[in-house]
Amino acid sequence: MRQFRTVFQFEIMSYLRSRPYLISTAALVCLALLLGIIPSILSGLGLLGNDITEKKDNGEADAPIGIYDAKGTLTKEALDVFLGEGAWVQLDSADPDKISEAVSSGQYSLVLEADGLSYTVTRPGSGAMRFAGADYDQMIRQGWQSAALKEKGLSQNDIDAVINAAPTAAYVSVGKDAEQSFWLGFILLIALYMAIIMYGQYVMTSVVAEKTSKTVELLITSVKPVYLMFGKVLGAGLAGLMQLCAIILAGTVSLNLSKGAWMTISPSVAGMLDLSTAGSTFFYALIFFLLGFFVFAFLYAAFASTVSRAEDVNTVALFPMLLFVAAFMVAIMGMTNPAASYITVCSFIPFLSPLVMFMRICMTDVPFFQILISIVIDIITVVAVGIFSAKLYRTGVLMYGVKPTLRNIWRNIRRA
Repeated sequence: MRQFRTVFQFEIMSYLRSRPYLISTAALVCLALLLGIIPSILSGLGLLGNDITEKKDNGEADAPIGIYDAKGTLTKEALDVFLGEGAWVQLDSADPDKISEAVSSGQYSLVLEADGLSYTVTRPGSGAMRFAGADYDQMIRQGWQSAALKEKGLSQNDIDAVINAAPTAAYVSVGKDAEQSFWLGFILLIALYMAIIMYGQYVMTSVVAEKTSKTVELLITSVKPVYLMFGKVLGAGLAGLMQLCAIILAGTVSLNLSKGAWMTISPSVAGMLDLSTAGSTFFYALIFFLLGFFVFAFLYAAFASTVSRAEDVNTVALFPMLLFVAAFMVAIMGMTNPAASYITVCSFIPFLSPLVMFMRICMTDVPFFQILISIVIDIITVVAVGIFSAKLYRTGVLMYGVKPTLRNIWRNIRRA
């Protein structure tokens, strides 16, 4: 056990003292902080304003909207509600030539000619319509309804009460909010994918570097190959976990600081932090990161031990990489239909389970016993793959001058 502890301490300290590791961690933390506060920065620069009279590039206000109402069904109050106060002007005539010239010259951003339930819009040929978010049909329809009800003898207050009557709604969410859960799950799933790939490659590169430099020949004389590989993989896993926690913490703090600004531009992003399951989701992200990392890192280390030259790393990396990419693709496809039966089955299959089960947790309400079964399966898989990889590592680490073909790798596996 002392040998394992020595290797583990050496590996973790090598990461913590590594300049690339520290620089990448600082850069990713800063990026997470920056992405979280972008809305606050934009708001401070005045780029998130919702003023109806938006500014042109030259700093001047947009041209007003010309309104010609042949039957007088559009009231000033209605126009102010739909277009904004001061954003429109009333026209006395509907001369087509004058209207076209006024729109072309920029005197009006557009001209609307209303005639009961029909209307005509004259706009610039570029198609850059600026109607301040108003709805043509709704405005014309409400104006006609108001005029028709007034002819029936109703007072303006009664007309307003009828036209402006709005239903009151209450929404009860059953289960998880699919939209918010989707983005939270997608972001964390991408983070897991990148972390496992990156640190798996670190383990593989470390094994190959030790073998090509003949350092491993000295190490295995004093340390058992099993302890050497387990210490190396667990050290890299802890370093990856520390970096992932730092990034998640930075992103969470940053999003909370700019929560109000995020609500302005993307309620879905802001709502991610309101999920009652957000805390447990982050917890499961760390659990399944460790389980997924250890499974594939053991495979990376084992296959890397069969390589004699650094140039052959990509060849053997293909085997665990394809398996991991398959798990990632199943998880991504499952986000569109997480309740599908094949997704449920895949969430219990070794190698696929860490990513697929985590996706299900983010997207749906998964019974706790299913999560527990998946975690137990993953733990058993980690132990089994670790033992297998340790045996392959023990036979492959001293092999030199042999190409890492499928036949040779299979021969090493049988020998192990």
